Amino acid sequence: MAVPAHPPARCQVEWDDARAEPYILLPGQPDFRLTPLRPGDEDGGVRLCNDPLVGRWAYRRPFPYVSAWWEGTDDRYARKDAEWWFDLQSKQYPTLFAQVREALHHGGPAPVHNLHFVLRHVPAHADADEELAAYLAEQGIPAGDQLGSMHLWPSEFEGLTDDEMRALPPREQVWEIGYDMLPLLQGRGLGRRMIQAAMKGWIGWLGIGTVIAVRVQAQLM
Repeated sequence: MAVPAHPPARCQVEWDDARAEPYILLPGQPDFRLTPLRPGDEDGGVRLCNDPLVGRWAYRRPFPYVSAWWEGTDDRYARKDAEWWFDLQSKQYPTLFAQVREALHHGGPAPVHNLHFVLRHVPAHADADEELAAYLAEQGIPAGDQLGSMHLWPSEFEGLTDDEMRALPPREQVWEIGYDMLPLLQGRGLGRRMIQAAMKGWIGWLGIGTVIAVRVQAQLM
């Protein structure tokens, strides 16, 4: 089914008081937003990474998604890695979120820090697409569950560590961007909107000078 377009949403970081977290609405798709990881996202991450139409393009993680630190071949071991990744990311959240909130509410400097975003469908306005929500529910995906992910981080191709890269003036920094999306939503322009939201909302706010993406040869055929 098609994903209908709505009036353009603001591509900027906003603050959700109810969840105490930052988020970015997708341009033209206010039912979709990028948020940080949340407790409970581990199973959605395993489902996403182990979908053949997603996993076959991965070059930074194994497919099937089995952690290099755990011996096994089923989703129990992949979930161990997902839990490790969530713990790694969430440790930075208290400090990072406090910096984001301070910057948004009081005009402080944007925190130059990488962030793992999750794509979610969160109908929150009068014109919300009930048909799409019903379609996702039929696929076993409730509102707010993980539909995709996007990560932004200092590039490893410059020969600098993350800390060394972030120590440079933002305009001199080089970052990488990468994303995944469940196949049931592919081909509808949401990936492009995810990139626009991240580039204008997060990267633009931080003032990062250069962003690159890596594509494998098969993706170009």
